[in-house]
Amino acid sequence: MSYLNQRLTSVDLLHQAIKSASEGWYIGDSEIAGQGVFAGKDYQPGDVIGIAMTCGSKDEYGAQCWNLTTLARYCNHQQKNNVEIKKKDNQFDLIATKPISTDDELVADYRQVTRAVGPYSRMQWEGKDVPTNTLDEYTEK
Repeated sequence: MSYLNQRLTSVDLLHQAIKSASEGWYIGDSEIAGQGVFAGKDYQPGDVIGIAMTCGSKDEYGAQCWNLTTLARYCNHQQKNNVEIKKKDNQFDLIATKPISTDDELVADYRQVTRAVGPYSRMQWEGKDVPTNTLDEYTEK
């Protein structure tokens, strides 16, 4: 990667971090896997953290497509989750289920997400399908 591209990437990441922190969360290195989403402020049970998924179009087979936001894309899986998704109109919000302190990682139970979007649904990130047909890879051993 050229020096200019490295600089541009760093600037993009900085802008994302500033934007996300102003929304009450930010992306950082996770001890669970890769990167994760962290609380930029304290949350109480029931607090809306942000929009996790928005409703897209139906595919050629009639399956409803759900578009993940950056917040949902970087939210890691744990069975002992501290957030869940809740449908509101044509979107799913990420909601705190426990008290969450600033800098705590936000973690969801992917099985709950798969059940919430329902059968005959597809989740997508940047136009590409996110696997939802098996829970084996998300189950803690």
